[in-house]
Amino acid sequence: MNIACLGSRRTKPGQPDLLSFAAFTDEPLPKIETASHDRCIIPIKPENIEA
Repeated sequence: MNIACLGSRRTKPGQPDLLSFAAFTDEPLPKIETASHDRCIIPIKPENIEA
């Protein structure tokens, strides 16, 4: 599965790199909301990755 996300790398001399990311979310579909989730990740179709 491909999801929309934002990645970051922070560097500081003498310390290991800090790698992090956050996935973009949106309002959930009703069936997901019923399961008590208030957010849902945004999937990306493979044919739309380059766009």
